[in-house]
Amino acid sequence: MNQSLNIKSFGCVPNGPDNVVALRYCAQVAKAQGQPITVPAGEWSYSDIITLDGVQMIGEGDASVLRSINPERAAIVLTGNDAGLRGLRLTGPVPSVRLSNLEAHRVVARKASMFSIDDLLIDSSAASSIFVYQSVNGSVLRNRVIGQSVDPAFTSLRADGIHITGQSSGISVHKNYVRRTSDDCIACVSYQGDGGMTTNLIIQDNDVGDTNWGRGISVVGGDTVLIENNILYNVRAAAGFYFVQEDSYKTYGAHKVIAINNTLHNCGDPAKGHYAVLVYSSTFEHCSDITLTRNLIVQDIVNGGINIRDNVDRVLLDQNVIIASPPMKLSIAPAPTVKAYADGPVGVHS
Repeated sequence: MNQSLNIKSFGCVPNGPDNVVALRYCAQVAKAQGQPITVPAGEWSYSDIITLDGVQMIGEGDASVLRSINPERAAIVLTGNDAGLRGLRLTGPVPSVRLSNLEAHRVVARKASMFSIDDLLIDSSAASSIFVYQSVNGSVLRNRVIGQSVDPAFTSLRADGIHITGQSSGISVHKNYVRRTSDDCIACVSYQGDGGMTTNLIIQDNDVGDTNWGRGISVVGGDTVLIENNILYNVRAAAGFYFVQEDSYKTYGAHKVIAINNTLHNCGDPAKGHYAVLVYSSTFEHCSDITLTRNLIVQDIVNGGINIRDNVDRVLLDQNVIIASPPMKLSIAPAPTVKAYADGPVGVHS
């Protein structure tokens, strides 16, 4: 009952051939027998999406490589109950364009419950590297999402590093390392067309940044989000924290967002009004109940710390340490509650 199915036993061949038929058959047998799949060391190519329906696929770490040879259909899809992907490197050719179809995301949790995405190295994706959609009670843990620099305009990761949407709920995003994405490092998004909010997220102990586009950690529509003990470094083209409602993308607002004990270093673009932290709402609905407490914001560049403007209700700024110019720009009424730093630790600490 505790045996696993080795992909070599199903005819997979390393270093060149297309293994999609064998991988799909292996996934079907694993589902029927209730067994996990093991991916040994080697480079295993595939040309189309692989679906793991309640199945765990486990590699030996970076030496176990799944190479997509078709960026338009590169997704490994987790669905059903208790599906998982662990200990693999996911790579492929550098995509020439950004795509948005579901099959182009590199790892997709779709209508999945109790899923796990753990200890992956992802260095190539035409869409989001990890995409969570209509899923509940899952974890995105200890992954390294690292783009290969191609030219100043883009990297081999053409969209968000980790993207959670579609009324997903109960998702933990923990101890991930995200670098050189072409859009947000970690994003929680709720579109009005979804019919409801993405809710109950914990974004904790992540290290993200070194981007030329996109934000560090964004809540562009979401409810009940804890953002704790994260490091954001060199998010150069936009805000490190971006908690907003956007009419342009028809999103909901950000509600009940708590950001505590985070460190933001050199984040934002003053030319765009993006301080290290930017909070606002367009017109669809106000953002509300935003709390920033004991965060450390350091700008070696000439840029501001916290910018809160336009249609935001109930903001608490509590004992943050801000080394920036200006430290804060607060353009809402009534004014936020601001509690100055008194003592105790701020920023990321063990």
